[in-house]
Amino acid sequence: MTQDENGDGTVKTGEDVTFKVVVKNDNDVNIAGTCTIRIVYPTSSSDTSTRSFSVSVNAPAGGSATETFGSVHYAWSGTFTYPGECSFDQYTKSFSGSVTVIKDTSPINPSNSLFSVELIAYPTELEGGGEVYLQVKAWNYDGSLIPVMGYIEIDGDRIRGIW
Repeated sequence: MTQDENGDGTVKTGEDVTFKVVVKNDNDVNIAGTCTIRIVYPTSSSDTSTRSFSVSVNAPAGGSATETFGSVHYAWSGTFTYPGECSFDQYTKSFSGSVTVIKDTSPINPSNSLFSVELIAYPTELEGGGEVYLQVKAWNYDGSLIPVMGYIEIDGDRIRGIW
């Protein structure tokens, strides 16, 4: 499973992609093993390289386990593959997929303002005991120093300030 940097499902040039594995265990006993992945990524507009990750996986009987391999930066557009496999004792399951990266054609300053801010949340809803990751991207088109500050508010209550 892959997740692009801002969670919108589209990988644009300049984004990182996080690679995860989800192992579903339909057996009535726990399983433990290792999953590996070989990720092809661009090193220039015409060359690629590979990065390998390996994780240990323990899936409970009748359940599943999700582990994160790691992230890879995609600076150029194209389609890049990722073969892998998971081994549990004498059993091996192969998987593969690809990441299609499109060129980011966002305008440099769409509103002719001095700055712009983008807030990205993944996932977009917080479950009990869960986590939400927030990413703030800010662009300064003026070149002068702009102090950065903000706060997090939930249901009208200020939770945390960043000054």
